[in-house]
Amino acid sequence: MYITCTETDIVIPEEIHGLPVTEVGTFTKGSYTVSGDEKMVKSVVIPDTVTRIGDHAFDSWTSLESVKMSKNIKYIGQDAFYRTAISEIELPEGLETVEMAAFSHCENLKSVEIPDTVTEMGEYAFCYCSSMENAVINGQSVSPYMFAHCENLETVSIGDDVTSIGEFAFQNCEKLKDITIGSSVEKIDDMAISFCPELEEIVLPESLKELH
Repeated sequence: MYITCTETDIVIPEEIHGLPVTEVGTFTKGSYTVSGDEKMVKSVVIPDTVTRIGDHAFDSWTSLESVKMSKNIKYIGQDAFYRTAISEIELPEGLETVEMAAFSHCENLKSVEIPDTVTEMGEYAFCYCSSMENAVINGQSVSPYMFAHCENLETVSIGDDVTSIGEFAFQNCEKLKDITIGSSVEKIDDMAISFCPELEEIVLPESLKELH
């Protein structure tokens, strides 16, 4: 269903005409799509019936400060929350895929925890989140450029399920002081942790096989 936005606060319904709303921002059956003056929207509530947020669903909604996420989200599309004003986001257990730049340029976002159910993480997922201070990563990999240019990122915890850290993942994290790398990381790619002047020490796990 295609809805024209006239409100500052949006509560997406669980069903429309007796059919459950399972997707947001796509044009498929069971989807709910909002258009209009996106720049006026400040909050969005996504019901637990929704499992998929499409590409560009809330792309450049620059006044969007609050998102209550469905507990059953499996997929977050490319640029889904690109350049929004959200300061926090709760990613639920069961989330499987976060596509490229899904939360890139969210300049008010302060922290994030990636659940261990995530198997696919797109490049640039959280890059240029300039207020990001803390990141906990429990998925299978740290993607290329994932937190690049998060200039206020101070602490990073990489869980024991993570097996690789992609190129430039933490490039130009100027305030990064503490990074814990889990016991299953086998590969750290080119310039993965680079231009981080306040980082004095990195303890590499015994599992590491490739360091580029």
